[in-house]
Amino acid sequence: MKHVELYGRVRHAVLVDGMSRREAARIFGINRRTVEKMLTFSIPPGYRRDQEIRRPKLDAYTEKVQIDVRRNFVAKIYAASEIEN
Repeated sequence: MKHVELYGRVRHAVLVDGMSRREAARIFGINRRTVEKMLTFSIPPGYRRDQEIRRPKLDAYTEKVQIDVRRNFVAKIYAASEIEN
């Protein structure tokens, strides 16, 4: 991701100073599509996933692991409450 400083400089050059998008891309050494994206968003957008992460090898065990984690958590809470009483 481009630095926020570069983001601001490109936006200022094109929107305020009247520099063409093509010239801004050449001067700043970035792609014209990147300039277009910088002009579309006022602040740099964060990273966004389009789809959920797939873990084919782990998918079969995910539910079992979650159940074990919950069971262990409950057991620890129960043991801690027994010690206090």
